[in-house]
Amino acid sequence: MKLVYSAQNALDAQLVVDVLNQRGIFSQVDGAYLQGGMGELPALGLIRVMVSDDDFIVASTVVSSWEKGQLMDLPEISEKESSTPIERKADRSGMTGILNVITLLGVGCLVGVFATFMSLRSPVTYDGVDINGDGILDEHWKYAGDRVSESTIDRNLDGEIDIKTSFDYYGMAKRTDADNNFDGVFETMYLYDNDNVRISKSDTNNDGFYDLVEDYSDDVLQRITVINAKTKTPAKVKYYSLGRLVRAEVDTNENGMLDTVYEYDALERVVATDSLPAD
Repeated sequence: MKLVYSAQNALDAQLVVDVLNQRGIFSQVDGAYLQGGMGELPALGLIRVMVSDDDFIVASTVVSSWEKGQLMDLPEISEKESSTPIERKADRSGMTGILNVITLLGVGCLVGVFATFMSLRSPVTYDGVDINGDGILDEHWKYAGDRVSESTIDRNLDGEIDIKTSFDYYGMAKRTDADNNFDGVFETMYLYDNDNVRISKSDTNNDGFYDLVEDYSDDVLQRITVINAKTKTPAKVKYYSLGRLVRAEVDTNENGMLDTVYEYDALERVVATDSLPAD
């Protein structure tokens, strides 16, 4: 199953499910129960409409058109293609069924457009948490209407913010700036895809140049690149599997070319060394 829509609430999710169902696309809502469990706080994109991998491309197009308020002609669904008695009954209902579908889509579009309009016009509000009970908020959340747009955290509880995250319209993280050595400088930047870290870049000596780059796949570390600030080329590239170092490529003479490769065992001991061919 793939995520096709992150909803603001259960009603929002059900509207999308209804639209997809009318196009013959089966979908389901995940995380609706979390809304009530989070009390007054928004569900932060946890209510999601999911579709099968095969239906994802078509479903994405339908949802995108629905969000823009653009109605599309509904495809014909033959009795042979229908997989349930309900679908076959709907197919035989003739003009009445078609009118009901159009009405439902129209109402859904109006509700979606109105909700979006009101959300964008909603006032900015703030909330937070005092983690250590000293009367000072250590986590702050900024909201535009009922959706979080930014968060800040004091991780070491020293009274200074050391991590800032911005979120997109669906409540998914877009970018985080972090002070990971708690010196008051935000030296590390994280970028996200689908709420998972994709890459991080760090300026380890605060000279304005990102000299350490980490690459991730679905939030899992794959590679760390150490960059020579003088040559602006990789000095060392380290590869990881399940958190362990398994391979490293090194520029041993600082000429801007990776020339030596090291292989590591499960205890990260060098077990093989070889030369890399020059490009």
